[in-house]
Amino acid sequence: MKHLLSVMLIALLAAAQAQAGGIRDFLLSEPGVVFRTLPQAARAGLVANAELGKSRTTEATNRMGNTSKIDTLTTDYVAVQLSGSSSVALKMLNKGKADTVIAVIETVSTPARDSRITFYDTRWKQLPAKKCIKQLPAMRDFFKPATPKNKLNELLGDIDFQLIELQWTGAGFNTLTATHSLKSFYSKEDYQKWAPYLVDTITYHIEGTTLKPDKKQ
Repeated sequence: MKHLLSVMLIALLAAAQAQAGGIRDFLLSEPGVVFRTLPQAARAGLVANAELGKSRTTEATNRMGNTSKIDTLTTDYVAVQLSGSSSVALKMLNKGKADTVIAVIETVSTPARDSRITFYDTRWKQLPAKKCIKQLPAMRDFFKPATPKNKLNELLGDIDFQLIELQWTGAGFNTLTATHSLKSFYSKEDYQKWAPYLVDTITYHIEGTTLKPDKKQ
């Protein structure tokens, strides 16, 4: 009981000192749709300790009995490890002070890593993905433009599981990087039939509250 009260007190003090409207506020206000296994009290404790510089030594036990922790916390980005096989990353996309979108990446290991991205307004109402990104990355997008159409369709037909990992990377975590998981899922020998036609990653840059693809090399 004393421990819980201490955690709550630290969270309240940290909230009072933090700048309102940062990603930490949205992490705490998320109603449990994204963080189904990590209740708000546990998130508050993790945030408070992360802001005190203890993110690498502070952990919380979630509802599934797994260990959760904050890996990175900035003013507009937070990465949360929910368990050894799942993680969530929140990124604020801003277009002026009045227009903000929360981009949420959820990743699971199968053991190859696979992600999905969803978008929310500041009240945690889910937005249509097309409002923020014209087209979600698909396996077809990793093939080089010069790949003949018949060869492309043949190679796509040979892929049983189209797993794609999404990450916020680069300076300020302002680049969305999509990486296919074929190397992790298939044997080295099997992968060779796709390798000559593929790029490893696709990147997107932020323009206001939208994500735009960078030119494929």
